[in-house]
Amino acid sequence: MRPTEALGVPAWRLLRGPAVLDLLAVGATIGQVAALADILEPVLLRRQSIGDVAAPAAMLVTLTLVRAALLGLREVAGQRAAVRVKSLLRVSLFARLMHLRPSTVQGERAGELVSLAGDGIERLDSYVSRYLPQSVLSVTGPALVVAYVFWLDQLSAGLLLLSAPVIPLLMVAVGSY
Repeated sequence: MRPTEALGVPAWRLLRGPAVLDLLAVGATIGQVAALADILEPVLLRRQSIGDVAAPAAMLVTLTLVRAALLGLREVAGQRAAVRVKSLLRVSLFARLMHLRPSTVQGERAGELVSLAGDGIERLDSYVSRYLPQSVLSVTGPALVVAYVFWLDQLSAGLLLLSAPVIPLLMVAVGSY
């Protein structure tokens, strides 16, 4: 069995719910930023009153609540996926141990095997529930932001794409001092 599968169920199938909820939360964040811009630009630059931006303010509050709900649902979905993956791994491990000959595990202590398998699988919790969906988000989230900026202004999106490779270099440079 491949490490990315648990009893024939690909891990990505179990984790696509949390990943989709993360992407929807990124969309809500982009909406929040757009609503905030729709509030600040008229008030600060055109000197309009706060009452003139009631619709964008309502949208900002709504998107804030939607984003909070999406992140809460993502946490629940991630925990459920982690429980499912750990359960499938335990069943798979037990089945694998049952197919081994006694001579294979003869020199091992049974308690150590059980403890190692139990603790090792339990430590996968945050990896499965948070890290794996976050790794999907780290690739697709910036792509969504660039797509939104491209929709607004192609030149700004081009500059964003050109400057993006420089950011890790600057992080390394700042971190080394």
